[in-house]
Amino acid sequence: MSEFRVLFTAADYDTTVAFFTETMGLPVLRSWDDNGRGTIISAAGEGQIEIFAGDESSANLRGAALAWQVDDVDQRCARLEAAGVEFVAPPADQPWGHRNATFTGPEGLTITLFTVIGDAS
Repeated sequence: MSEFRVLFTAADYDTTVAFFTETMGLPVLRSWDDNGRGTIISAAGEGQIEIFAGDESSANLRGAALAWQVDDVDQRCARLEAAGVEFVAPPADQPWGHRNATFTGPEGLTITLFTVIGDAS
């Protein structure tokens, strides 16, 4: 397998795309509006998030969450806070060797950022 994607159907498509591209600063790989609306966003390396336009009748995923490894979780969180993001759990060291921070993204999506800080011994 050479690629992994998260597919997400958003009732508020424009706000969701803006959150990931403008607030999170992730680049758009491709967008379309000819057979439904959709945007593919580069999440990290070969990982991608694919967002589809949906409505209240769409079968949205429940219980999904996203996690990104970042170089400096504190620095990234400071930028997100400046953009108005409120954290459910601010950056904190975890016993498994990560420093994590969690916030709620568009449409209730749980998003965790983490930096590896040591071995989970």
